[in-house]
Amino acid sequence: MNTNNKVLELTFTVEGSRSMTLSIPCPKDELTLETVKEKAALILPVLESSSGHAVTAFNNAGFSLFHDS
Repeated sequence: MNTNNKVLELTFTVEGSRSMTLSIPCPKDELTLETVKEKAALILPVLESSSGHAVTAFNNAGFSLFHDS
């Protein structure tokens, strides 16, 4: 049973001066911002907003907590 109750939230810039957040539950504990930046750059080319706009840049990353119901 995974006891990690963190969510990694990645914020990206989208065409048209908008932003998009990608939430990843149960990230690895040893992640660093540098590693997240490297991996975000790898997925950037395949991301698209729900309105079909291109995702153009990685902005920020942070952790939040979630609770299982």
